[in-house]
Amino acid sequence: MKVKKWTAVLLTAAAALAAVGCGGNQTAQKSNGKEVKWPTKPVQVIVGFPAGGDSDYNARTMAKYLEKKLGKPFVVTNVTGTGSAIASTKVKNAQPDGNTVLFNHLALNVGSAAKTIDFSYKDFVMGGVAARAMGDAIVVRGDSPWNTLQDMIKDTQANPGKYRMPVASGGSTHWVAIALQNAGAKLNIVDSGGASDRVVSLLGGQADVIATSIPSIKDYLKTGQFKMLATTTSERVKEYPDVPTAKESGVDIAYYYNYTFFFPKGTDPAIAQKLNDAVQDIVKNDKDYAAEIKKAYMQDPFCMNIEDSNKYWSQEYDALMKISDKLQGKK
Repeated sequence: MKVKKWTAVLLTAAAALAAVGCGGNQTAQKSNGKEVKWPTKPVQVIVGFPAGGDSDYNARTMAKYLEKKLGKPFVVTNVTGTGSAIASTKVKNAQPDGNTVLFNHLALNVGSAAKTIDFSYKDFVMGGVAARAMGDAIVVRGDSPWNTLQDMIKDTQANPGKYRMPVASGGSTHWVAIALQNAGAKLNIVDSGGASDRVVSLLGGQADVIATSIPSIKDYLKTGQFKMLATTTSERVKEYPDVPTAKESGVDIAYYYNYTFFFPKGTDPAIAQKLNDAVQDIVKNDKDYAAEIKKAYMQDPFCMNIEDSNKYWSQEYDALMKISDKLQGKK
């Protein structure tokens, strides 16, 4: 069954929440009228992706500034496997004492829709969006005859199955492939390894098009080895104003990697609020933090309060559930 306009709600949410900074009023960190004493010991931050990547970087950078602000170590631990499913499960089953927190993004919603996990973000206490990646793009080699997504779609229709697109099954790249197929593309979708493997395969000619993060290929864009056909963001990326969004190019997809803290269900909401308040202060006021993330991953400071974070995650979840069958490989 053809999926129509399955990202409409998500696009509305992304546009509404695209402004830099955290909105809404902060609330006191109190439980039953008493001030919450947290953290009282080191906090373990679980990341479901390998060290050295953008998720790991954002977790470690924010952890460093949280330690300065809250006075206790925030220790990042990488628990990899199954698109962050193992890490998410570990935190879901942890003691709800505020000492274990998950740092995740879109992968959690994708995992729920793809049924690689049997739970969702709703099974956690929301700690709030703490950072946002610059965004992803649909990328080809610099010598490709395609200059737009429509060029690519028309060529694949004339040559069905000829051109290869590697994706991580059940991940955001799979989501991009589904959107391209819904727009009429006749690509040969193949399962791949990690993001670095997809970049290598495009460089070596084993792939013809990939979806990947913009910062990870910025040097290849400078040398002309790669070019972007479109971004997968809801608005054009300010550093690349001439590159249209996929939506502008007739492909119905838009998403962000909103790096978000989640506590195990049962955690005192006042602890989550205290963490979110600390994140807000860092994002809004710490110039060193802003300079650090800009240099490393071309990011601008960004966060959301808990209410807006829940709204965003809910709308993204609903959009992905509409293509759950396709993410599971069902026809």
